[in-house]
Amino acid sequence: MSRKADFRGGSLARRCQDAGIEYHAMSSLGSTDELRDQLRETGDFKRFAKRFESLARRKMNVGLQELADLASQKRIALLCYERCHHECHRSVLGSLLHESEDMNIIAIN
Repeated sequence: MSRKADFRGGSLARRCQDAGIEYHAMSSLGSTDELRDQLRETGDFKRFAKRFESLARRKMNVGLQELADLASQKRIALLCYERCHHECHRSVLGSLLHESEDMNIIAIN
């Protein structure tokens, strides 16, 4: 769920479909409110990333496996609104995919 209207599931799905892109929302791979709030308060992305990685390793195994399965079948993109991909939880997900599945991860700026 995005606070930006164009990035919300329904709107984004329609835009992707119009462009011939298959869209999959994977809310199970999102950050918790608590972690996002702490990041907003402290601005400490390194701390956030460590805590998010820990959360992902403990509770997101099914979602990560679904993402890995999808990525093994076709080229995928993890879409992010953040200005810098190094400051987004999706960079942590990409690192975990690379680590567990030896997938090539490319950041497009």
